Amino acid sequence: MQFYTHPDIMIAPTHDTAMMVPIEQVAEAGTKVVLVDTSLQDVSSTVAQISTDDYQGGVAAAEVMHKLTGGKGAVLLLNFQPGVSTTEAWGRGFTEKAKELGLRGEQFGGTDIQKSTSIVSAVLQQEPDLSGIFTTTDYGAQGTVAALRAADKLGAVKVVGFDASPVMIGQLKADEIQAIVSQKAQEIGVRGVDEGIKAAKGEKTADKPIKIGTITVTKDTLNQPEISQALQEDQCKE
Repeated sequence: MQFYTHPDIMIAPTHDTAMMVPIEQVAEAGTKVVLVDTSLQDVSSTVAQISTDDYQGGVAAAEVMHKLTGGKGAVLLLNFQPGVSTTEAWGRGFTEKAKELGLRGEQFGGTDIQKSTSIVSAVLQQEPDLSGIFTTTDYGAQGTVAALRAADKLGAVKVVGFDASPVMIGQLKADEIQAIVSQKAQEIGVRGVDEGIKAAKGEKTADKPIKIGTITVTKDTLNQPEISQALQEDQCKE
């Protein structure tokens, strides 16, 4: 039996700067660190980084929003919270492309569904021409749907989500949201394990961060094989 003094780890940092020091300390102790999904502003202490091409995912969300709204009206970005590399990049890609298409607006809902509901309700009052909402989390999606339902605006205001979680897929099937830009989480996980195994064996890992593309999901495309592989699970398969 082989024992490891310093096990190698895969980790998704919860903040791109606050997590830098603890990860550096772990790496200095001899642990090889692979970043998956989220990243750090300085990745020099890690051996590999695998994530979605987050900026382009935000661009994809702006493009599908433009198709849904016809480029008319105000559009809200309901983001997670500052400092999370993935959602910040999604938001940046969305807002920059959205401005080019004539769209606007960003607020942060965090993990508080009621806060997201309040934000959307307030924006509906302030922006009578609100035509679309891009929400980057399940919490935001649930708050958005609650606010639109209360205002009798479901379907009239188009909603695009990010990540094909069971919650968002249920909303998509119920016509509460109209599209989801999804990461390919399974592929990210597989590539992360591959790079971790290489590092553990002392083999060369990827020279550059590995970026995985997104896929756009609609109710009409749910049964396509490529889409089904991108759907998230909330339980481990046996």
